[in-house]
Amino acid sequence: MPRKPATVHGFVVVDKPAGMTSHDVVARLRRRFSERRVGHSGTLDPDATGVLIVALGNATRLLQFLGDLPKTYTGEVVFGTATSTLDASGDVTATSNMSELGIERVREASRDFVGEIEQIPPMVSAIKVGGRRLHEIAREGGEVVREPRMVTIHRYVVGDIVDRVNENPVVNIEVTCSSGTYIRTLAADLGEALGGVAHLRKLASSRHRRLHRWCRARPDLGRHRTTSIGRCSNDASRRCERGDGVGGCGHRNQGAKRTILRVAR
Repeated sequence: MPRKPATVHGFVVVDKPAGMTSHDVVARLRRRFSERRVGHSGTLDPDATGVLIVALGNATRLLQFLGDLPKTYTGEVVFGTATSTLDASGDVTATSNMSELGIERVREASRDFVGEIEQIPPMVSAIKVGGRRLHEIAREGGEVVREPRMVTIHRYVVGDIVDRVNENPVVNIEVTCSSGTYIRTLAADLGEALGGVAHLRKLASSRHRRLHRWCRARPDLGRHRTTSIGRCSNDASRRCERGDGVGGCGHRNQGAKRTILRVAR
């Protein structure tokens, strides 16, 4: 039986909430548009929020050009605590006293990470080693040697001390980097460079803000709209199916937002 040809072609810019995997978003849009050909430009961690660019139909052919574009992330570096996943979802593996750490020292240390640097992928990544994904090995309690990879940090902006955990500072950051960069590794390496340990929390991809403004400024490319595809606010175990801001369960949706850009033919 021949496959049904693609009928919907365009991009969906999703503002992903925490708790949804990138695969969850793709599956939701595949059902929503009754479209088999759906793909995204790069995986976001389940705990991360922010932009996830999803292509539909013939637009999936363009994803190869989006993957290499610089990406911008925001987050918070928690000094004094290391975790098994290098972010807030993991178990605490080490602590250090960094209560006297000042913001100027953090800013100075961050400058050493700007430019082309080597980075070792974390064990929770999807990279394959010996035919198996690292996160699968990590779930079984294993660890393997990972080869460092070259990545480019275009901007590494350290903001202010926004909180303290066990008297250790928490600083907000904004990073613009090449594809394949792990912000959690960047946070952990920053802590080590300052003589202690650190992990990342509240990671968010902010690239969608620029892309959304670009879409609004280019009506000649097609039509676009913003609707909701997130979780039901009254029952996190259920998913809202409709895209008008009210879920199929009848509850107001407070989850992911999507901007749909239909590519003009």
